Parts: sequence; structure tokens; C-alpha cells
Amino acid sequence: GALVSGEIAEDVTQYLLESEQIPSTVGLGVMVDTDGKVTGAAGFLVQAMPDATEDVLKTIEQNLPIVASPSQLAEEGISAAGIIRLLLTGLFGTVYDAEPVQFRCTCSKERVTSVLSSLGRDELDSMVAEGQSEVRCNFCNEAYQFEAEELKKIASL
Repeated sequence: GALVSGEIAEDVTQYLLESEQIPSTVGLGVMVDTDGKVTGAAGFLVQAMPDATEDVLKTIEQNLPIVASPSQLAEEGISAAGIIRLLLTGLFGTVYDAEPVQFRCTCSKERVTSVLSSLGRDELDSMVAEGQSEVRCNFCNEAYQFEAEELKKIASL
């Protein structure tokens, strides 16, 4: 969909509604003091689940003015869980403990070996002929080295 306002939160909301056909609301904000230092930044994305009732959607819509400035709430020390509680005021729900977000790929030499074993015999024979092969994970770019003997063993599985 086309940009509707140039405001990131509004444009993402519109995209989710038109392109993904998911009723959603997005709030984003950054508070900056006079010397350019960020004093508060926060955001939220709320999407309606397929079985959401009109009452639930109306309640969340009524709660939106409370969180109109998520960056102001962050500057005041309101946590992400606190912003969620404000958005869900009057609704049943559970807010679980926050966990730090981190990227952690689950690749391993064993997993890569399993993928290699699913290749056709011709491809494995070609790799053996080269004497050594390097396989890189598409997600984290970790490189795994396979000697010709390892490749022969995989080909015989």
C-alpha cells in the first residue's frame, strides 16, 4: 500500500490493515532533549486475533489515548509491561516476565550434516571430488568445513 502520512506508525498500521488485512494499531515515539540526547523511546504493536470480539477491539481503541505517547511513558519510567497493561486495561490477560531479546542461531555441524545427507548422490560425489567443502549457514553465516572423508561418510548414509 501507499504511504498515507509519512508517520511510520500510521503507515505501518495502514499497511497491516490494507495489505495483510489484520486490524492493528502501532504506536512509536522518541523523546529528545534540547542537546539531542534521547530521553525516552518506546513502541507497541497490537493486532487483533481472528476470534477477537468487537467489545475487545472497542476497549483497546478506548485505551489508545492513554498510550498516545509511548516515548513519554518510557521517559516517565513505565516499562514495556506497563504499557501493555495500559493498552489492555479492562481486558483479561497475562503479562509474563520480560526476557532479553537476542539472535541465537540453532545451527550446528550435526544439523548441517543432516542437510548434506539429503543432497543427491551426484552432488555429494562432486563435493568429495573437490576434496573439501565449506557450508555456510544462511542465517548466521557460520562456516562449517567438511573434509573429503567426512563427505564420503555422509554420502554412504
